[in-house]
Amino acid sequence: MKKVLIITPTPTHPDTAGNRKMVKYLASFFKERGYEVHCLYLAFEQYDKAAMKAFFNGHLFEIAKDDLYRTSFNLHQLSLRLRLKWFRVAVRLKKWLGLIGQDDFLYNSHLDQHIGINALDAARKLIDPKAYDIVVCEYVWMSSLLSLFGSKTFKIIDTHDKFSDRYKVFQELGKKPEWISLYPGEEKRGLKRADLILALNENERNYFSHLTGHKTILFGCLPGYSPLPRKSFEKHLLYIASANELNLLSINWFIKEVFPLVQESDPMVKLIIGGRISSKVHSDNPSIEMIGEIESALDFYKSGDIVINPELGGTGLKIKTLEALSIGMPIVATTSGAAGVMQPNKDHILIGNTSVDLAGCIIRLLKDERLRVQVSENAIQWFKDYKLSIEKGLLDAVGVV
Repeated sequence: MKKVLIITPTPTHPDTAGNRKMVKYLASFFKERGYEVHCLYLAFEQYDKAAMKAFFNGHLFEIAKDDLYRTSFNLHQLSLRLRLKWFRVAVRLKKWLGLIGQDDFLYNSHLDQHIGINALDAARKLIDPKAYDIVVCEYVWMSSLLSLFGSKTFKIIDTHDKFSDRYKVFQELGKKPEWISLYPGEEKRGLKRADLILALNENERNYFSHLTGHKTILFGCLPGYSPLPRKSFEKHLLYIASANELNLLSINWFIKEVFPLVQESDPMVKLIIGGRISSKVHSDNPSIEMIGEIESALDFYKSGDIVINPELGGTGLKIKTLEALSIGMPIVATTSGAAGVMQPNKDHILIGNTSVDLAGCIIRLLKDERLRVQVSENAIQWFKDYKLSIEKGLLDAVGVV
């Protein structure tokens, strides 16, 4: 039996965020096709160890967060420290020469500085790199771990996001940049460590392919839901999200600028907000209900009629949008909220990028039953076509392994 190793800094259980669902789905993809799937988890986050160990049939190797940063005196750690030091000297010189701007200097970083200085040494003690036919590295900034594997192992980077100058996404929204942003040259160097790159949308696929010259394919999390049966229409809008800064900014904008326009047209409409973001959103509007974290996304979708994703920025693939499409929920989104699921355009989603346009799309669906039914049917067909294309792309890419 061929073996696959998933290397990830985000857990699969509980799958309460889009990136977790992506890792879990990719592991399931290989499991369902007869591979023995192992996981090397760098425990940056809390997780359900028992559930995760059961999912990987006992083949779970964990590196505790403290162990990632434990200092010891060895050649690898010394080499990494020297590389980071010279990198900082080089970028300071580039800034002084005017080759990079102040914001690049402040927010972009070295590719390998986020993984933990002891990651490679800790990984060597847990796994046998020669045992695996395929290794999947989640996130480009984890890619130094691919150096453990020889040329006989097929190496994949599951990108999740474009990290080149990622700080600009936040600045464009007037927010302070958070998490990881890389110099484009650093992202290029990391991606070239792989034989295959997985991108979440067409724009990122083109960017990574052009940046590296390496084979890059589209691959995103595919929900395993079936289309929902029709039910009585209650005028309930649904929004589900994790509690990150971009989601919070987006839903607050929707509540302030969009929802009042919808209510003006139809006072009976209700907005239901689920997921971790519920604890962060505050509104005195009696037509807005916060239900907190949810155990079943499918049950949450059953409680409403129209899904919204008013995201104002960001990259990647919007898992919650894809979930809604897979079960035939009518969905209204901004262009950012529909990243990765707009093409090919088959009238399966309604797009609005201003408060007036977004509200207009929702109002159309509230008033027109035939439009709701048609958009729902289009969504189901679009998802079926997307699923076939995505799965075939990855199978073709690894079929010779």
